[in-house]
Formats: sequence, structure tokens, C-alpha cells
Amino acid sequence: MRLARHISLLIAVMLSVSAWAQQKDKQEPKDIYVPRKSDRLFIEPVLNNWLEVPDGIEVRTYSLGFDVSYLWDIRFGTSNFSFAPGVGFSSHNVHHNGQFLEVDSAGSSFTDLQPFPSSYSYKKNKLSMNYLEVPLELRFRTNGYNPFRLTAGFKIGVLVDAHTKTKDDDGTHKFKPLPNTLPYRYGVFGRIGYSWFNIVGFYSLTNVFEDGKGVELTPISLGISITPF
Repeated sequence: MRLARHISLLIAVMLSVSAWAQQKDKQEPKDIYVPRKSDRLFIEPVLNNWLEVPDGIEVRTYSLGFDVSYLWDIRFGTSNFSFAPGVGFSSHNVHHNGQFLEVDSAGSSFTDLQPFPSSYSYKKNKLSMNYLEVPLELRFRTNGYNPFRLTAGFKIGVLVDAHTKTKDDDGTHKFKPLPNTLPYRYGVFGRIGYSWFNIVGFYSLTNVFEDGKGVELTPISLGISITPF
């Protein structure tokens, strides 16, 4: 019931915003909405993190990642709603104080994440995972050339690279491939914004590693989304 009330409230807000925007356009002829291709390219610097981490593991708050996508806007007639499929690339980077170790668990390979020894000194340490993705979006936009927008989406990606990188007094050490990583991921995302600026969030419905073959780490991200055209 609570979810139904939240959905009803969201729909009511969207309809109210749409009605306000349409009335505003009638009063200001210079801002009449003209159907055109829009919201195609998205450039998104984001902060990455994991929801669950083992005891002793600390994740740096500032772990910068980067997403870029290109989508095709398919408008539902003359309404304010549209559907947009596309292609994209995502680089998910998480800085932390641990090391991934392949251990034997019940006779099979298991990738664990354990803190570095206190005697080990390092400058940077991160896991980087890069994906080619297919995003699918449902969009709502008000009329006008600087619209308010609300987007809900789903995307699935194929892992093209996964590696760890550590920088210490001896230099930079890069390790790949990382055992037992899941070769794909999928999850949900959303955007809310005005004109060319948006806030974007992503929640992965899959873990970093295959089920039962690695420590459970659920990727999330939050950042800004810029659409120049």
C-alpha cells in the first residue's frame, strides 16, 4: 500500500508539472515545444561504491567512475513520454584498502577480499571494471527547450576488462584477469534534472563475482549527467 501511494504521488507530481509547463508555453509563444531529436548523448562522471564489504575493508568515499551513452529517442505520439534504447560504456572504479586473493573453498576456486597487512604502505589501490552496455529508458519530459525530465531505466553490460591497480614505493602494479568475475552485469538507474543537467544513480542487480565463487560486492554509483544535445 505504501508503494502504491508513492507511485500515485509521483504520477500526480508528473501530471502537475506537465500541466504547468503546457500552460506556461501557451503564455510564452517563444518557448513553444517543437518535437526534435534530443537527450541523445549523456556524459556522466559518477562516484562508485559497494553496498556490502567484508570486515576490515574500507572504501574511499571519492572513487570516480565514468559513464557515456548514446540513445535514440522514440516519442509516444505527441505526449511527454518516450522510450529510448541505446549503447554505452561504463568504467566502474572503487578505491579500497584490500587485496583480492584466490583461495580454495570446498575444492573450488573462490576470490576473497582481505585488508592489506598493517605493515604494507601504498599510495593508491583500486578495482576497475569496464563494460559495454545496452541501456533502455522510459522518459518523461515537460514541454519547452529547457525541460524538466524524469527517467527510469534498465541496462545490461558485457565485461570487457577487469583489473586491480596498486601504486606503492616500488611503482605501479596491475593485475589481470581477476578470477571468477561475472562476465556481465545488469541493473536499474534513474535520472532527474532540468535542461542539460541531471542527477543520475545506478544500482546493480548482480554482484562483481559469480555466485558462490567470490565475495559479495554490489556496485552502486551516484553522480551528475550532462546531455549537450
